[in-house]
Amino acid sequence: MHSQSGRISRRRFMAMAGGAAFGMASLGMPARAWCAGTVPVRSVRVLSVHDHAPEAFTQGLLLQDGVLFESTGRYGQSDVRRVDWKTGRVLDRRPLPDEYFGEGLALAGKTLYQLTWQEGTVFLYDVATLRPTGQLSYRGEGWGLAWDGRQFYMSDGSADIATRSKDFALQKSVTVRGASGPVQELNELELVPGALLANVWQTWQVAYIEPQTGRLLSWLDLTPLREDLAKKGASHGVANGLAWDGAAGQLLVTGKNWPLLYAVRI
Repeated sequence: MHSQSGRISRRRFMAMAGGAAFGMASLGMPARAWCAGTVPVRSVRVLSVHDHAPEAFTQGLLLQDGVLFESTGRYGQSDVRRVDWKTGRVLDRRPLPDEYFGEGLALAGKTLYQLTWQEGTVFLYDVATLRPTGQLSYRGEGWGLAWDGRQFYMSDGSADIATRSKDFALQKSVTVRGASGPVQELNELELVPGALLANVWQTWQVAYIEPQTGRLLSWLDLTPLREDLAKKGASHGVANGLAWDGAAGQLLVTGKNWPLLYAVRI
């Protein structure tokens, strides 16, 4: 379930039930998604902290030429927006029709691609103006999206990562596996040098994935951000939002309804 969305799929209900039974209270996450085993765990070092619009139910994030682009969710509240990430100021936004729930976001060329959750629709926008330029369709749920210059990587809330062409034709799918088996509920996606990153829904962990094979390379632990949010008394939802800043060698991290955005070294 997307927190506070009011809707839940059967697959997610079953996964949540399993997670509740085997929850790791000390980490605040389901055991099924977090089992380090022989997989290395990376920590983050906070470089700077910035304001972030707390009403934004963040579903997708990317940085292009120093400008942050963000996809937000919830029926009747979804949009795609351009943001000054250093101040948190929303520079421009394009709402979705009320019947669509915004999801992952990726940039291919000069076109933004925005997934929807259960509506099977990809919305296309001109990156310079946020003007709608078209739509594409797909089957199943849409969660996270990333573009590597040749193809899209897409998550659907399972342990699978699909690759799709620019016209969104399905090419193949790989299952992400770690020491304890498939890593379920992969959410927001972001490419960094040498890996595909994925938020894992309802956890403070980010999976480092070899995109061609689905092999889990390591975990990135975002627990320090949870602790900082708690220390500041900041109300927040789950971690979900990753944007790689290649020029500065840092990762921008936020979450659903977070009032803050973090620049971290990984």
